[in-house]
Amino acid sequence: MSIISSSTKIKVSSTLDKSTPRKSLVDRDPGTCWTSTQGLPQWIQLSFATSVIPTRLYITFQGGFVGTRVSIQIAKNAASLSGTARSDPAWRLL
Repeated sequence: MSIISSSTKIKVSSTLDKSTPRKSLVDRDPGTCWTSTQGLPQWIQLSFATSVIPTRLYITFQGGFVGTRVSIQIAKNAASLSGTARSDPAWRLL
């Protein structure tokens, strides 16, 4: 069972164009994908309406576009965070 629902808010660092939207991250369709613009860092933020305890996370990179540095960071209350994961001490690296 997925913890991602219609109430899950998705934010991304950038989107290349309208054909690769952020909603493609969670649509479970292997024929779609989210594509960011070039540059670092790129990020994805999922905000849930209620507290969640994920047990698994699957990340699939498309073709030759493979992330060489990936980190997973969590925050108890992302709505109250003002910075990005790199600049805000409320984020915790897993």
